[in-house]
Amino acid sequence: MKQRRKISLRLIVLLGFVQAMTGCIKEDLKNCSAEYSFTVKAYDNSGNELTSGEVDDVCLFVFNGSSPLLVERIDTHIGEVVTIAAPENGYTHIVAWGNLGGGSQDIAEVYPGVHAELCYVYLLPFTRTRSTPACICANTPDDLFRGDIWVSHPTMKGDIIVPIKREVSSMNVIVKNLKTPGSTLPDKDYFVLVKETDSELDFYGSRKGDKIYYSPSGAFVANSRSEEYYKSYFNAIPEPDGVTVEVYKGEQLVTSVSKDKNGDPIALVKGKLTNVLIDLNGTMTVTVTITDWGNEVVEKEF
Repeated sequence: MKQRRKISLRLIVLLGFVQAMTGCIKEDLKNCSAEYSFTVKAYDNSGNELTSGEVDDVCLFVFNGSSPLLVERIDTHIGEVVTIAAPENGYTHIVAWGNLGGGSQDIAEVYPGVHAELCYVYLLPFTRTRSTPACICANTPDDLFRGDIWVSHPTMKGDIIVPIKREVSSMNVIVKNLKTPGSTLPDKDYFVLVKETDSELDFYGSRKGDKIYYSPSGAFVANSRSEEYYKSYFNAIPEPDGVTVEVYKGEQLVTSVSKDKNGDPIALVKGKLTNVLIDLNGTMTVTVTITDWGNEVVEKEF
């Protein structure tokens, strides 16, 4: 009985908080002192504005800046004006995420009154078809964008821009001379593992969570007189300190590389594409080129 009373009391307090905090974001704004308009715009990491086609969906998370506790989540789109109302005093913290709805990630449970530090995006697990080697794999993230602003209520005038930029990196892998002439091993038994990155991004853009692997699918493609194992670029949570690429034939580890031919780590840079070429002919060489997003390097450029 005592436990039931405690739960009921907590529920009443939470409902009271929700009513107080969200009252200024409803359609009826008569009791609020002012209205403020926000528009989300997407930019690449060089500051160039992107079209709405780069971002399918946008989620705005409105926090009471002084706490900061979540007031409300608003679903919108790039270029769409969102109007809220807030008290005259204090700050409002707006966090915007783009492309969360792609299905490769989810948001930790968020509800009115939750603290901003408890909010984060996490990658969903990926179930591999083979058990060797044993590892924890995650889905490769969608093309995630994020941005946030802190606004003082007295200065919130006109249409306020909420800029968002990419929070993920991307990578492609080419392996030359992987298939031995005359080999009868099915193509599907060749694969690449990429390890390790964090599995979560918090609402401030920091990386956190368990360390995970990626198991992107690839295929052999003809190039001149040979076949190369090729994995078109996939997204990953950034890892500026570098990742390791493991190449397998069936259950046999062929090679594991974490540095290029110059001794530099295979870094995954936010908003950039990391091109990795592994040549197994004779003395193995590893070439890494980091380019702008989507600017894939072809072999002749390595």
